[in-house]
Amino acid sequence: MLPIKLENIARIVGAPETGLPDETACGVSIDTRTLEAGEVFFAIEGRRFDGHDYVVEALERGACAAVVKSSWRASEKYDERRLLRVADATRALGAFARHCRKASDAVFIAVTGSNGQTTVKDMIHHLISARMKTAKSPKSFNNFVGVPLTLLGVEPDDRAVVVEIGTNAPGEIAYLASLVLPHIGVLTNVGMTHLAGLKSMAGVAEEKASLLSALPEDGLAVLNSAEPFFEVFRTMPRESVVWWGLEGEADYRATEIEQHGETVTYYLNGQERIELGCPGRHNVANSLAAIAVARRVGVGLEEIRGALRTFRLPQMRLQREDAAGVCIINDAYNANPHSVGAAISVLDGTPCEGRKILVLGEMAELGEQSRESHRSIGKVVRASGVDMLVAVGGDACFIHESAAGGKLKSHYCEGNAEALAKLRTFVEPGDAVLFKASREVRLEELIDSLRQHLIGRRTDALCPFA
Repeated sequence: MLPIKLENIARIVGAPETGLPDETACGVSIDTRTLEAGEVFFAIEGRRFDGHDYVVEALERGACAAVVKSSWRASEKYDERRLLRVADATRALGAFARHCRKASDAVFIAVTGSNGQTTVKDMIHHLISARMKTAKSPKSFNNFVGVPLTLLGVEPDDRAVVVEIGTNAPGEIAYLASLVLPHIGVLTNVGMTHLAGLKSMAGVAEEKASLLSALPEDGLAVLNSAEPFFEVFRTMPRESVVWWGLEGEADYRATEIEQHGETVTYYLNGQERIELGCPGRHNVANSLAAIAVARRVGVGLEEIRGALRTFRLPQMRLQREDAAGVCIINDAYNANPHSVGAAISVLDGTPCEGRKILVLGEMAELGEQSRESHRSIGKVVRASGVDMLVAVGGDACFIHESAAGGKLKSHYCEGNAEALAKLRTFVEPGDAVLFKASREVRLEELIDSLRQHLIGRRTDALCPFA
């Protein structure tokens, strides 16, 4: 963010411009723990916190001003001249971010979809940064706060910016896209996600597709050819859309896909052999979307091939580690029926000397379709090569109920503590254990506890008199 006068910030966010100190802001903060002197503090209201509780602290720490809602008053002493009063501090943050985005000459790429959007965002960044200075959304900064913070972090010499856009209610993508003003829009797929807010698959499709309305006349839509909900876009002008996918007619397609442990190979359009530095057929599809974008902005095929070999997945996405001879696969960042199915496929194809154990937590925000969605996953597990299932929490009981029977050994646990106790009784060296759930289940805590147990058990075995 370039330095900007406080009076100009006030005008942009809709706050009164009179009486402000004649000072220049050097940045933006929403967290007093990381705030630096000279930044403007935006008092964001969240589900678990209210930034207004920290306004006085922010000013004491050197914030040149604070953006607050008009009605806010504090019992503590503060400098009224340094307050920019607005109707909504979160919307004000968005308005300021949009203003700063307009000052950039970079190519802006927006990515959304029910599955894979963070991975595709990271892949695109990885490929393009081989050619030019490129910024991206940190982690999964894809909401009303994360997207503006991404835009405010863009530097003057960035030539491309990859922004992830998420949603769980109608209208969110349209609003966030109006801040990003993308030149390229990527839609990965439409899946059973956020049905509590979006109501139906058609509602999800409509919400995701609203990204395309933000594209300029010369913009580009990058679409999944295997996605039935995107068929309506087949009528778009040929120069306005690029198709990619594992199935159907596409500009970028993959054939002869082969899994090799933690990597996968395929042929791009039947000609160029590609080696991808992460596992999973679904990540082959993700890489095709990234390739389509990279080619659009001028990255050469040899550069792309080299970059894909070194690509690694984001945290908690099929991350593998060895814990005392047990292969732990952490895919616990989030979950919906499509992504769980992809994870089961990865575990199914994972070579191991022992058993393949699947730990599945509840899939959240599926609304009225939750029970049936969990039951359908149970059927997928039962038909797979998985040896053992541990279902954890809430509606995951229906995964267990549907999967139980045959050779598969299935267990249901109310929570992580019970699941840990169960896993401790039968996980052995040589086993492969994959963890997958929605964020609310916090399976990463179960992974940490199981890791400590496995390492401690091996230490005890090596040093029996310690």
